[in-house]
Amino acid sequence: MCHGEPRASRTQAVHRQAGQNAYPAHVHTHVKPDSATIVPLSYFYDLVKPLLAITIMKFVSLDASEVTVEEKLLIGVCDTVQCLSAKTLDDIPPGSVEDADIIAVWHTIHLTAELLDRFKKAKMVVRMGVGYDNVDVQAAGKLGIPICNVPNYGTEEVADSAMAHVLSLFRQTTPLAIRLANGDCIQGPDAIAEAAGQSCVRIRGRFLGLIGFGRIGMATAARARAFGFRVGFFDPWKVDGSCKALGVERFETLDEMLAVADVISLHCNNTKENTRMLNETFF
Repeated sequence: MCHGEPRASRTQAVHRQAGQNAYPAHVHTHVKPDSATIVPLSYFYDLVKPLLAITIMKFVSLDASEVTVEEKLLIGVCDTVQCLSAKTLDDIPPGSVEDADIIAVWHTIHLTAELLDRFKKAKMVVRMGVGYDNVDVQAAGKLGIPICNVPNYGTEEVADSAMAHVLSLFRQTTPLAIRLANGDCIQGPDAIAEAAGQSCVRIRGRFLGLIGFGRIGMATAARARAFGFRVGFFDPWKVDGSCKALGVERFETLDEMLAVADVISLHCNNTKENTRMLNETFF
């Protein structure tokens, strides 16, 4: 298992690489150096499918720790399934990627223009996750290399973790657990209430504000409503009607949501505009 990632997500990713599209995925290709067009991975597979009948390909995972799932799923598609376990660019030796047809990258390695230029035979690069901020997509576009991602990767796990932090914030479960782990003896309702402090408050009716309302934001909203939170979101790119479908409130500006929210959870993409948006001015 790579970097603690869910096995099912890896299976889905490799299914997409082999053309077994059980779930929607996308390929990001660049028509112009400064713009991108998104098409389904199945469309790209239709283009390379004739090659699969006559060609056995090479798959290289740059920064995975092992590739047992990939080896099993790529039987008959790739005669070579290689794992470099790279931690830095220096761990990618000459000749290891130049003849690779499919290259996968997790989180550790950044695909710079210099590294992408070494992918002489690449038919696709697969980012084994949702975001692709560790890939120079502009350079990949100029080289004609499609970049694929796994849109539904980690959706439930990240939403679960977000809710765990929110719940701990209101119910003080983490600070109390730390005190118990350190040997403190807290007995009786009054002692527990005193140890939790005034920050431990009732959840029902509190307002959770979500910045970004994509897959993970929506999954977090569903969990929060089950606990009794009122939920709203700010996402200027979300289509109209999303709030009605999920029973949440939509805000047209971030300031409007901040004025009523008891807690904020950030779920937007890591773009140039969004980087460090929660700064001193924000707070």
